[in-house]
Amino acid sequence: MAVPDTPTITHPENLQVDIRRDLTIICSEYNHPASVEMDSLIVHVAKDVGFSDIVWYGYTESGNSLQISSAYGTFYSDLAGKSRLDRFQWYYIRAKYTDIDGGQSNWSTVINFGTGEKGCPLY
Repeated sequence: MAVPDTPTITHPENLQVDIRRDLTIICSEYNHPASVEMDSLIVHVAKDVGFSDIVWYGYTESGNSLQISSAYGTFYSDLAGKSRLDRFQWYYIRAKYTDIDGGQSNWSTVINFGTGEKGCPLY
């Protein structure tokens, strides 16, 4: 059974700093080799590269972007109840597409980014 192509995260870039805490994740456009319609884009944000400490989960049923905020997903772990990511932290992000037949792409390459404020990068 054919599944959606694996997305590529185009924003943020790997190891990018000064990222807004309510950033919008942008992925490559949905593509399916058998032209099966998209069901969702799923995004996880974690504090560790193995994704054992997921702090945000969100999905959208259309498009290739998703804002990391309480309006578009759910915060977990030590971010439960918050509306955006913490300042001056490193996070890991991954994404995958699903199709209406239940097929799932592989997870994207993991991207590592740091939150901060303009002019105040995380090192």
